Amino acid sequence: SEGVIQARARSEGDVRAFLKSGLADEHVTVGALLQEVLREAVKIDWTSQKTRRKPSPLPPIAIANPNLKLIERLTFRDQSDDLSNDLDLLEQDSSPNQLGEDFWEAFAALDRIELFEKTLTYLKSHQQEVTIRQLAEALPPTHDLETLTLWLTMAREAGVIMNEQTENISLLDKEEGEFLFTVPTVTMSHEDAAQISSDQIG
Repeated sequence: SEGVIQARARSEGDVRAFLKSGLADEHVTVGALLQEVLREAVKIDWTSQKTRRKPSPLPPIAIANPNLKLIERLTFRDQSDDLSNDLDLLEQDSSPNQLGEDFWEAFAALDRIELFEKTLTYLKSHQQEVTIRQLAEALPPTHDLETLTLWLTMAREAGVIMNEQTENISLLDKEEGEFLFTVPTVTMSHEDAAQISSDQIG
């Protein structure tokens, strides 16, 4: 970190000296002159062979290819050159029925608070430790990965020990088929889950 700070200080010093010496103004002036030269060059009809063979006091700086728009690439685009329309601030009415399914699916996110409450209710009714797979069988996930993540987060926040053993959970998606998830074997009771709040699991 010390090396980075020193390098940054040297860079700032170089920039400060460059600005104070007046070289920055000279560079701006030279750049403006070159820009003007390039603008005039764009106006020339380079498709004419007579024009391309006309003698010039300047040496050639590029391949004499009329299809290579080198000058247009070198010149800066002025803001005045953009023929953009004026900003339309008029109110426009539209019906929600015109929105596609992708728009509504984006709002179909997992209600984490509701699932948290349902999990607590299920654990309380059983009065025994259950695994993640048992929770998935009792409360079929509508958002498979998010649901499993929430249950594992609940176990972690409750201080449940996760060992190296795993269990497989098979979940069926109506559109994409069956998915197999491998998660740590975790047993959680209502006493464990009651120690945490919904704020802890986001």
